[in-house]
Amino acid sequence: MPTFVLPDGTKVSGVQIFEVADGTTVPAGTFIVADWRKLRFENYKTFTVRIGQGIVGSATAANIVSDFESNLYTLIGESRYHLWIYENEKTAFLKTTFAAVKTAIELTTP
Repeated sequence: MPTFVLPDGTKVSGVQIFEVADGTTVPAGTFIVADWRKLRFENYKTFTVRIGQGIVGSATAANIVSDFESNLYTLIGESRYHLWIYENEKTAFLKTTFAAVKTAIELTTP
């Protein structure tokens, strides 16, 4: 019996499939298989927003313009978090090429 694949191709045997099209994270001919439950995430600093006005210009007083005079506001939103994987759980993440898998299959086939 073939493995189950949703009509849109997003799940194979219950495993969620994601396609990344940026070309740098996962280059062509490469794939990643992972148990993402092993990736640890901690929200180190909660999200904060700062609103303020500053001064823009050069070293000469004639070129300095304040945001107050221009009616400009600057918004800065930031948070900090940590992502990590325990050393003994690194085997839950596999990045390889289709060619390497094909070679391994051919070597084990009698």
